[in-house]
Amino acid sequence: MKCKKKLEIGQKLQIEIETSDIKENNLISQLLEIVSEDEYFIAVPIVNTSLFPIYVGSKITIYYTIESSGVFKFSAEVIDRKKGDISYLHIKRISEIKKIQRRDYFRLEISIPIELYDLGDNLISKGYTKDISGGGISAILDRKIQNNIYVYCKIDIDNKKYKLHSKIVRSGIYEKNTDLFEIGISFEKIDNKERNNIVGFIFKEQRKLMQKGLI
Repeated sequence: MKCKKKLEIGQKLQIEIETSDIKENNLISQLLEIVSEDEYFIAVPIVNTSLFPIYVGSKITIYYTIESSGVFKFSAEVIDRKKGDISYLHIKRISEIKKIQRRDYFRLEISIPIELYDLGDNLISKGYTKDISGGGISAILDRKIQNNIYVYCKIDIDNKKYKLHSKIVRSGIYEKNTDLFEIGISFEKIDNKERNNIVGFIFKEQRKLMQKGLI
C-alpha cells in the first residue's frame, strides 16, 4: 500500500527554524493554500499573542502528521511574507518529503506522573515516565503489565491532560530497582492535534537542554 504523505488544506504544521539566531522550535502553523506541487501558503505562527518573526530567506523544517501514515518532514525556504487579516508565509519546498520512522522520534528523558487504565477505565498501575516521544512512552510503574494489551494512558503534559488509547509493547523488571517495572507504551490512537502538542512540548524542552549544553 502506498504511503500517503501529501499535505492537505488545514493541516497543522510544526516549524523549526534552521537559519536564525532566535532559537525557537515550538512553532505551530497551518497550511492555508497549496500554490503548486512545491509551494505553499502557511499561517505565520503566533507566540504569546504576537506574530513570530520568520523572515524572507529563512530556511525552515516543516513537520506534519498524517493519521495512519506517520510523521513527515521537509526543508523549505520562505520566499515571501504577507501581513494582513490573515498573515501568512509563502514557502517553497527545497527537499524531498521524508517519513520519520517512529524509532527516529527524539526521545526526551523526563519524569512525569502517569496512570494506566484498562479499557473499562479501571486503574491498573501508576508511576512516572522515563522518557517520552511523539510515538510513545517508556515508564517506570509499580506493577508489571502484560505485553500486547491495550490501555488508556493518562498523563498531563505541558498543562494539558491526555487520555491516550495505547498498547503495551514491552514489560520487564526495572534493573535499577527490582521492585519496579519498566514498561514500553505505544500511542495507538492519537489525533494530529494531540501528537503535535506533544512533539511541540518535546521540541521546547529539547531547546532548553541545548541552551544549557546538555545535548
